[in-house]
Amino acid sequence: MSDFFSPLRFVIQPRVVAVQLAAAPRWGAAFLLLAGLTLLLQVLSSHAVTLATIAHLPASATPEDQRRIVDFLSEELPYRLAVLPFRLLLGWWATGWLMYACLSLVGTRKPVQPVHCFALEVHAEAVGVLAGAATLIRTLVLPSGNAAADLAPPLNAAQLVGPEIDERLHLLLTSINFFTLWYLVVVGAGISVLCGVRKRKAFLVAAAVWSASTGFATTVLYLLRSAFSLPV
Repeated sequence: MSDFFSPLRFVIQPRVVAVQLAAAPRWGAAFLLLAGLTLLLQVLSSHAVTLATIAHLPASATPEDQRRIVDFLSEELPYRLAVLPFRLLLGWWATGWLMYACLSLVGTRKPVQPVHCFALEVHAEAVGVLAGAATLIRTLVLPSGNAAADLAPPLNAAQLVGPEIDERLHLLLTSINFFTLWYLVVVGAGISVLCGVRKRKAFLVAAAVWSASTGFATTVLYLLRSAFSLPV
């Protein structure tokens, strides 16, 4: 049971949990918890996603076009939910390997294996789940009237600039938020414990991994949004 809830403890006591992961890099129970919570958030946010998608349609879209989009998203939801755990597993596995590659380049005082980095990444994704929960609560309690903006995490950098900015820059600024800093702090603390490196070096590795993975994800999202007129 302790392994099952270890991601929630990790976001508060990352160094304590990292010591446990160094000895036994278990990730299965943590993944099941976070994947389950992510699925739940996807279901609860599906209506907001539908509204944001309709809002992003061109002005020439007819009511019939909007109805088709609503029907399509409704029918597609079960398939997206079925694929989501595998998509999460692949993405977190890739980030774990990227973290391992970076650590191999900069050097570590303690031996570290890819499974340690993967387990660390799985636990750190609890921050992303908390970001999703905060976004959903904000959307339900304090909707802004902008469906697409409501899907962005609260306290993001895009809120500090005007709406008339490049779309790719807007996506990047949206990804910079309070939860991003939280993620970098806990990952940096975990790397410091796992690898025996200084906190500053560990934080820089965490920032490099986040920058690379976020840059890739932002590019993919931008291409998908341009091709299918989907919101982020």
